[in-house]
Amino acid sequence: MSDRIRNIQERLRHSQEGEPLYAALAYVPLLGWIYPLHFKKDDENCQFHGRQGARLSALIAGLFLVVWFLQNFPLTRWLFGSGNLLAPILDGLWLIALLVYLGVCVVAAFKALASERWEIPYLNQIIEQLEKLVKK
Repeated sequence: MSDRIRNIQERLRHSQEGEPLYAALAYVPLLGWIYPLHFKKDDENCQFHGRQGARLSALIAGLFLVVWFLQNFPLTRWLFGSGNLLAPILDGLWLIALLVYLGVCVVAAFKALASERWEIPYLNQIIEQLEKLVKK
């Protein structure tokens, strides 16, 4: 493991202008994708990780909105609101989703630092399915 970290450090020292660092910035939760996607247009690696970071952030933001809606909308509050029947289950699922999101961000950032193009499993399929659902 330490050899891999040293390898990443060497790549960072010898890379031009620190592009792997900018690509890894895409996985800073929620807003990190803005810089690599909009200010590093000439770097294809930054663009790839910026798009992927944006999709990942949009997915977790959408999930948050669904949870918030279920907990606060008057018709669903009686079932999912705080202190009600399914609130602990919904809160547990939200916590698990948030931890998975943060874990995926960390793994993807390390892959970006290593200049690897790692596609997050199932992310594109989930986004495509959600786009089809919204377009109908």
